[in-house]
Amino acid sequence: MAVPTWVVVIVGAFFGGLAIGYALKIMAKVFLASLGFYIIATGILYYYGVVTFNQEAAMALGEKIYMLIMGKLALLQDVVKEFIAPFVSFLIGVVTAFKKIV
Repeated sequence: MAVPTWVVVIVGAFFGGLAIGYALKIMAKVFLASLGFYIIATGILYYYGVVTFNQEAAMALGEKIYMLIMGKLALLQDVVKEFIAPFVSFLIGVVTAFKKIV
């Protein structure tokens, strides 16, 4: 008896979500540790006057990041409308990996 294609896609999306969720969890730990070190080092250098803060450049960078995120969210909404079942299965896999694995 052959397995329907939609079942294979949903199960594959779940296991893909598990793999990506596990990788993201490990990467997030490394990223947050590096970010924390960077913030502490920058704060110390700012306190001693070695670095300065340019608010205009920070605002411009924040706006560019915001525009990039909004463009990605619009694309993601189109994909979710088209492939809702595999997307939900993928998200369940990612959440399961974040909660259960290591």
